[in-house]
Amino acid sequence: MSEPQLQPPEDLASVSLSLREICEQGGFHAEYVIEMVEYGVLHPRRGRGAGPGAGPDGAPGAGAVASGAGAGGPRDWRFGEADLARLRRAERLRRDLHLDLAGLALALELLEENEALRLRVRALERQLDQLHVTRDWIACREG
Repeated sequence: MSEPQLQPPEDLASVSLSLREICEQGGFHAEYVIEMVEYGVLHPRRGRGAGPGAGPDGAPGAGAVASGAGAGGPRDWRFGEADLARLRRAERLRRDLHLDLAGLALALELLEENEALRLRVRALERQLDQLHVTRDWIACREG
């Protein structure tokens, strides 16, 4: 397994849940969420001011380095509401389809790609409809 990829804290308003908080809100064990990150199912962001040895609030935590919470460690991770929804969706897929974590990562990626393609098709259909209206309008004016 490779090192979990952390996303930059782009929009901290939507990146507000610590590992503990996402576990509490979703009813998951921390080990399970950490595995989801390791397999690429979740992509946490690094919290503001959370450097090596920082606690959940960005302040130095006792034993933080020894517990694996150095730079990029679980204590630095921040999740948004979309991550919580993705975690719940992953759990439903795991439970209903009996997928392992590697299968979950692939299934979620394919589902999200499918959703993005559907949105793109809808946008292209709207553009095509506009072109037809414009073409019809031009034909009426010339006719």
